[in-house]
Amino acid sequence: FSLTGSTPDDTLLAAAKAGTLTTDVQIQAQVTRLLDSTRGKTQIGRFAGIWFNTDSVLNETRDTTKYPKYTASVQKAMAQEVREVFKNLFYDTSAPLSDLFDANYTYANKELADYYGISGPTGSSFVKVSNLEKRGGITTAGAFLVANAHPDRSSPIQRAVRVRELMLCQHIDPPPNNLAADRTALQMKVEELNKAGTLTTRQFYEINTDSPTCAGCHAKIINPLFGTEDFDQMGLWRSTELGATGSSLNIDNA
Repeated sequence: FSLTGSTPDDTLLAAAKAGTLTTDVQIQAQVTRLLDSTRGKTQIGRFAGIWFNTDSVLNETRDTTKYPKYTASVQKAMAQEVREVFKNLFYDTSAPLSDLFDANYTYANKELADYYGISGPTGSSFVKVSNLEKRGGITTAGAFLVANAHPDRSSPIQRAVRVRELMLCQHIDPPPNNLAADRTALQMKVEELNKAGTLTTRQFYEINTDSPTCAGCHAKIINPLFGTEDFDQMGLWRSTELGATGSSLNIDNA
């Protein structure tokens, strides 16, 4: 079940009945066969969606009047993109593990490619899109970026915690319970400084964590993931950020 997400197929049942599942070689042969089957490949992709929590993009709502291209089918394509990238790494023995983080390619169908603004795919099937300058690897996949963001702004904290916990196997303790006063004061500071609506997401979080009780943890948690600020809460590349009036920072793709 762990290899295919289903019950034994006829070939495996026949091998068991014939008593040819007794040696390591016989068992390994069946494992390889199952992994190489259609069901096995689907299960490997499913594993990636669970591991990176990227299937949760299917539940991420956005203002579709503001972002009409963010459709249910695009969400499904984002989730599938991660599965396809991981399947490529799993089955292609020449692909380095580092491609999980810094590949210059992804897998997309035409709808997802159009959403990202990249060329290549022409149909509904997912194909490899190579030599990308601004996208590649799990951390720049739309599903990862959207699932780890707020509806109105990106979230370097969420993205950093997911990378450290899910990809680097590091445990991040939850914030302490005595932060209410600090957070209120910092929020007031954000609102005061952002009256013109010009704070970037990075500035927003730097101010919101600028206290002794917050800064110690955040210096270790979020700094490395400010690099993902090249992508907004919609999983789209941006070169600038535009802040709306107020601390909610409705950041648009510019």
